[in-house]
Amino acid sequence: ENGVVIKTGDFDVTLAAMQKAKVVLNIPALKNIGQDYALNIFAFTKTKTALVPQHHEVAREQFLLKQTDFAQVIKQATSNLKVTSKKKGNNLELGSGGITALFNLKKGELVSYEKNGQPILTKMPQPYFWRATTDNDFGNKMNLKSALWRSAQTDLVVQNIKTTENESGVTVTFDYKFSYNKATYRLTYTFLNGGAMVINAAIDNVEGLPELPRFGMRMDLGSEFDNLEYYGRGPWENYSDRKWSSLLGIYQDKPE
Repeated sequence: ENGVVIKTGDFDVTLAAMQKAKVVLNIPALKNIGQDYALNIFAFTKTKTALVPQHHEVAREQFLLKQTDFAQVIKQATSNLKVTSKKKGNNLELGSGGITALFNLKKGELVSYEKNGQPILTKMPQPYFWRATTDNDFGNKMNLKSALWRSAQTDLVVQNIKTTENESGVTVTFDYKFSYNKATYRLTYTFLNGGAMVINAAIDNVEGLPELPRFGMRMDLGSEFDNLEYYGRGPWENYSDRKWSSLLGIYQDKPE
């Protein structure tokens, strides 16, 4: 449930190659609405051979029995601590549970994100549309055809600002346009009760423009944050060619 193991079990199958068998599994009832549920199946060798040791994993599969969307998961990050809001000039400060976020409404920027007066981020999240080129990219001249995206984040111009408040927190939405093309960009910060922040980004009107090498953001954390835990696919990289070997779960790692 949401990456946490709630039940395990073993079963034996003796089956010749190219044959099928039906196995009945005792799966607990999925009672909690709005949670992710997955069934993970692993196949191990029973005996040792010249090339493969005993209990060696030879196959795995994950069946998503029930999966929620990201919008529902956001609610779990909230607490009973309400968000306070202070506006002074072009600046908007949001606070909750000792965490504060400062926005410059004129520039359309998140200026700081701190806990008890100490910075959590040393470099604020910034839109980024470029990536390192590969041999294939050079072959199709992506580095030249898509060059306009290399520094596109520096050409965003604020068009509209909207602030809304609900029971979960406060949302600040910035709408931008690119100064040299027709594309539009929307950045939404949702400051939740308790101080957690959710960032959503969207780009539109890109028809007819060169291929977008990357759609994402960059930011820097303080060096004291040297452990990470995430809920997603892992533990290794999971591009499309490795996706199904990376199971949905909770993983820990170190920044590199």
